[in-house]
Amino acid sequence: MKKLLLIILLFSPILSFGQFDVGCILGDCKNGYGIYVWKYTKESVKIEPEIFCYDDDGENYAGEFKDGKRNGTGTYTYRTGAKYVGQWKDGDQDGQGTFTWPSGDKYVGEWKDGAQHGTGAFIKADGTVKEGLWKDGYFTKF
Repeated sequence: MKKLLLIILLFSPILSFGQFDVGCILGDCKNGYGIYVWKYTKESVKIEPEIFCYDDDGENYAGEFKDGKRNGTGTYTYRTGAKYVGQWKDGDQDGQGTFTWPSGDKYVGEWKDGAQHGTGAFIKADGTVKEGLWKDGYFTKF
């Protein structure tokens, strides 16, 4: 009876809210190149045991890691369809990179501590360009 109860508890559905970690699905996500996946669920949705992979319900990072953090060059794909391709330092966008929104708008330029910082251009999907200096994620001047 105790074994049956344990089996039922282990394989019973789990309720989840928001994002949860899936983990490294390929390569070395500590110190090297790897692919790390986060899975999203809807509130109160029953989750059965499953194999996780790239899909529209999660986010993933494919790139270089150092000490378990995004570090070096990599691509982070958001579940919204947005994507950042570029350099990372200590888990944040840092260096040269391109962030593309699902609308087709994009920022191409320098990043620091996870925000647009330095020389960059915001390019709207219609081709309009706003180029200049950015500081802490905000456009400051042409």
